[in-house]
Amino acid sequence: MIPFRERVEKKLCERICSVCFAKQADGVCGLPADFHCPLFEHLNEVIEVVAGIEGDNLDPYIDRLRQLVCSNCRMDPAGHCSTQDHLDCALDMYFVLVVEIINEELKNER
Repeated sequence: MIPFRERVEKKLCERICSVCFAKQADGVCGLPADFHCPLFEHLNEVIEVVAGIEGDNLDPYIDRLRQLVCSNCRMDPAGHCSTQDHLDCALDMYFVLVVEIINEELKNER
């Protein structure tokens, strides 16, 4: 059986990377080489966030995401993230779909 994280990553690539704002015409990710996509850079923490919360209300997921992931990514001490502010954070932009994908895989685990 394929490990959980690999299944999630594969689905994220299929459903998010294919429509991501950073995707170039040739299908390659257009993010600069020195900029790692927060979606995959922090995937273990994102899985932890989603797995630790139940329900359809996104507010608890977002609050926990900001605490666990964003605060250790590019967020400044005042709680602002220029990557999010410039709409350059795939994790932030596609978070609803990320939650859906992870929850689908969690259900498949049971």
